[in-house]
Amino acid sequence: MKENGMPWENVYNMDEKGIQMGGSQKGKAEKFIFDIMDKSQYCLKSDDLQLVTVIEVVCADGTHTIKPCFVFPGSSVFEEWHCIPDVLIATSENGWTDDYIAQEWFKKQFVPGAKARNTSAKPILLIYDGHGLHTILKMIEYAHENGVHLFCLPPHTTHHLQPLDMGVFSPLATAWSDCCSMILEESREGMELWYVVEEYMKVEEKVFKKETILQAWHKAGINPAQTDSFQDYSTSTQAKGVCQSTRLPHAPDASCEDFVPADAPDEESEDEESWE
Repeated sequence: MKENGMPWENVYNMDEKGIQMGGSQKGKAEKFIFDIMDKSQYCLKSDDLQLVTVIEVVCADGTHTIKPCFVFPGSSVFEEWHCIPDVLIATSENGWTDDYIAQEWFKKQFVPGAKARNTSAKPILLIYDGHGLHTILKMIEYAHENGVHLFCLPPHTTHHLQPLDMGVFSPLATAWSDCCSMILEESREGMELWYVVEEYMKVEEKVFKKETILQAWHKAGINPAQTDSFQDYSTSTQAKGVCQSTRLPHAPDASCEDFVPADAPDEESEDEESWE
């Protein structure tokens, strides 16, 4: 960052979040109060495990200007998904991202959004995990052409170094679960795919506050930089193994431990996903 004079407004973190239609949260501690005369004493809970993946981006200056990308399972596209401008919609067989979706998100969503607010004309930095889905040669080349530096976090460190994991996704999961529970209680039918985008954006607006995002970057030890943020973890056996077997690549490549080789999709394979 110092070498390239990158301001904090040009530094971003991207990660994926899976949300279930039932809003399930493992180990969520809840207490309920019932009337002593209420013999039923139960709360409705959805068992819908259908998954939608959301790609989120936050900036190190505390802003959240780049809209999310939703990856829905199946091939059906609902008109209601287009209720929010600039939100990107994709579909895949299981609702997960893949190399092609990651590449298209980067080209259609991230690069235009980040360049639009780059008032300094300095390079842009994108920090993300080495999941293996985003290590695509075409994506790296496109980043280079557009002045974007890709920084792949080492494996087994994202729970310490990734801002979205450190302070944003946890309150987001709680708020989404509450939203699904409220809809189930009111409708007796639960969350439906066709209004996921609208409901999620309401939840996102409540959670993605500037103070929350800035605190997440602080917890990750990135902004402001904290050299001792990894001190406790660095003495563990797991951390020693990570330090010995990984390096910090300037751009993701096959040196990442979690790298999964994947050929770039041809014209036929691109038809398998639907984009809107």
